[in-house]
Amino acid sequence: MTTKPPKSDNAFVSEILYTFMAPGLTMPGYEDMYTPHKDRAMVQRMAHHSEIFETQQCTEYEAMLYVSTATLVHPPSREWVHIYGLLFDHCYQATSSGATHDQKLALGIEDSPPLDSQEQQMLAGLRAWIFKKQMEHLKSKRDKRDPDAVHVKAAVSEPTVAVQYPLL
Repeated sequence: MTTKPPKSDNAFVSEILYTFMAPGLTMPGYEDMYTPHKDRAMVQRMAHHSEIFETQQCTEYEAMLYVSTATLVHPPSREWVHIYGLLFDHCYQATSSGATHDQKLALGIEDSPPLDSQEQQMLAGLRAWIFKKQMEHLKSKRDKRDPDAVHVKAAVSEPTVAVQYPLL
């Protein structure tokens, strides 16, 4: 049995900071839509912390929230509708499992086939892009900080950051 080498102190601190302080990403103008979901986003990051740093991708929940705000800006393609429907189903499985057949049809999750390889690549690209933007935001906040000051901050998510994903 092989074991993973221990993480460096910097990697450990980066993971903790990301988990508790990474901002939510939305399309510009829709930042307030993220606010009711920020606690669940943090819980999802805690639940999937090892996967996040192995793949360098945000959680499916954060990707679903971003796509939901993007659909308000412009109509999504067929692929993004399918991706969003499956993300919604994964993220709200408890809710959707109790939904009626008509409700599932309205959500686009009734008998949906799995993502094809192109859709998987589209989703992976979005999740990696969100993760990268979140890490850039955390790094820019760290770089602006006074290195001589002692900062103690509660473990709360950062405010939402509005950016547009170029491929959506």
